Amino acid sequence: MGEMIIQLRVLPNSPEVDLEKLSNDVKSKIAEVVSSKVEDMKTSVQDIAFGLKALNVYFVVDESISSLDEIENQVKEIEDVSSAEVVDMRRIVG
Repeated sequence: MGEMIIQLRVLPNSPEVDLEKLSNDVKSKIAEVVSSKVEDMKTSVQDIAFGLKALNVYFVVDESISSLDEIENQVKEIEDVSSAEVVDMRRIVG
């Protein structure tokens, strides 16, 4: 079975949100949703506009994962999250 790399973009409610705390919350929620199938989670911050920044979360999962919608929905339930969406998904070859 192969693996996929996923990019999830998370937008906070406001520019004042602590992105370090939000990053930890998002990573914990993703690990909880996909159980032990997640590997190598990394994050980056992207400037959007007017001081608002997006948190991009990259992680590797087994391609047998049932639904990425569940990950999006669970991350959206985090207190300081305005939106979350999978913006890229690629199969890892090699």
